[in-house]
Amino acid sequence: MIIEVRPKGIDKGQIAIEYSEGADFVLAIGDDTTDEAMFEALPNNAWTIKVRPGETAARFQVQDVPDVYRLLRKLIDQD
Repeated sequence: MIIEVRPKGIDKGQIAIEYSEGADFVLAIGDDTTDEAMFEALPNNAWTIKVRPGETAARFQVQDVPDVYRLLRKLIDQD
């Protein structure tokens, strides 16, 4: 069960846009339905990743959290 507390009319998509303005690289990773607004709101060049199978607005999907860790390690190891 997920309980999300936020101001009325605000969602993760609006916050993601605000915090990503002017960023050279945007990576958004989420694992539940509340993350879909974020995936939909971010621009097409953002790396949006859904953790777990299923329908999503994210550009990419991984199976589980260990996959996320492997991906992040690969990004860190890039020179």
